[in-house]
Amino acid sequence: MYRKMIRWFSAVAAAVSLIGLAGPAALAAPAPVQMTFNAAPEPADQGKALTLSGRVWLGATGNRSRVYFYFRRSTATTWAYTGYADSDDRGYFSSRTTARYTGTWRAMYRGTATRGAITRLDAVAVLHRVPRRLVTYTGTDSSWQGPRVVIPTADFQAVVTYRCPVGGYMYLRWNGDSFGYESVSSAKPAGTLTLNGHQGARSGYFDLDTWSGCTWKITVYSGTVRVLA
Repeated sequence: MYRKMIRWFSAVAAAVSLIGLAGPAALAAPAPVQMTFNAAPEPADQGKALTLSGRVWLGATGNRSRVYFYFRRSTATTWAYTGYADSDDRGYFSSRTTARYTGTWRAMYRGTATRGAITRLDAVAVLHRVPRRLVTYTGTDSSWQGPRVVIPTADFQAVVTYRCPVGGYMYLRWNGDSFGYESVSSAKPAGTLTLNGHQGARSGYFDLDTWSGCTWKITVYSGTVRVLA
């Protein structure tokens, strides 16, 4: 009888050990979701609106969730948080921001216990307009006449930077064909003068007068060009 009891207790202990080893059932892994993301327009003009939109979903419906946005400028190494958007039942989301710099946008869905996290990226070039440099002249002549040049636009800028050793002045003139004359002057011994011209869209030449020993640089701008911000 004693031996039977020993065998019975041993069997029960073994069964308990097996139950302990089995443990609770493993949790199911989060289901993988799908995501699309677009930052538009591309390229974008600096200071204009930029739309961040896309879709994050698992099924046809039941996809209400929150998508977080981050931005990394092309010259940076870290991401900056910019905001979020809530998707509708079908998973569509949209948010408007301002295009400031060229870089990469990131849309992130952080996931839940039943839905996996996912991230999408979109690089956007942001452009801004700067004056287009047409030609540059440098010299030390006290009386100078430049070569003939065609200014393609009616409005233009001619910027002269100069410095004289003692005293001095500067006189700069645009001599456009068909009486397109415009000038700017200063009695200071050094500085920067800007001729905001309106008699371009024609050929002509620049000339200047200044004191002996002065150094100067003339840069002419006509129109604008779009460059990366």
